[in-house]
Amino acid sequence: MTTNKQTWEIGKENASDIIATLEGTTLTISGKGEMKDFSVWHEIDEENEMYFCFADSDFTGLLYTDGTSSEDDFRIEKAKIADLAPWSKEFISNVHIDGVNSIGECAFRNLYGLKSVIISESVQEIGSGAFWNCRALESIKIPKNIQRINGETFRGCRALKTIEIPENVQYIDLRVFRGCFNLESVVCHSRTLPTLSSDTFFDDKKQEEKEAFKKVKLYVPAAFIDYYKNAPDWEIFEELGGKVHAIEDLA
Repeated sequence: MTTNKQTWEIGKENASDIIATLEGTTLTISGKGEMKDFSVWHEIDEENEMYFCFADSDFTGLLYTDGTSSEDDFRIEKAKIADLAPWSKEFISNVHIDGVNSIGECAFRNLYGLKSVIISESVQEIGSGAFWNCRALESIKIPKNIQRINGETFRGCRALKTIEIPENVQYIDLRVFRGCFNLESVVCHSRTLPTLSSDTFFDDKKQEEKEAFKKVKLYVPAAFIDYYKNAPDWEIFEELGGKVHAIEDLA
């Protein structure tokens, strides 16, 4: 039986620096440097009001800064829309990333069958929305050199049960874990308390998200439990979540 193989050049500076190869249901990305961004957010300044839109198969309107949306397609025509990832319509269950320095924005967004991701330690940045709506993704190891988890990186990853945050992470941006309804534990190795966005885990107006968050336990180094309990935005684990625990308790 012959398996069809597809390849794409996806380097940001020089396209040929990074090659993506799809064979069967496995996507392998290898090379050097930065991967290009896909489905990038674009700003539209219309009559001094700022709107945002993105290229996506399931959304054709606009997302306002207050979170509401519009179906005013005529405004989209005024924005330059980026291309979707070339594999966005393929069924992919495994992704292997090796040698590259960054993962492009929305690179794997809406890959509903994606279950396994292996990322090499060479990766220093994961673009916003990279794994948004990867609903079958059960686990992922964030490389140790990541310092910022960008907005909506894992939003809508419904099967994700646990996530480990490396020691070097300093910032966790907006809506990173929104819609991760089966998340049970966050293991944070940082001893410097990363800056956390107020809506990283849930929207206070979304009761379903708040209910799901109640079972999420936070594990941190034992000596820093009190710091996390009282730190801005992290205190929600004590107030609404599954409390703060020592990483040593996991052993």
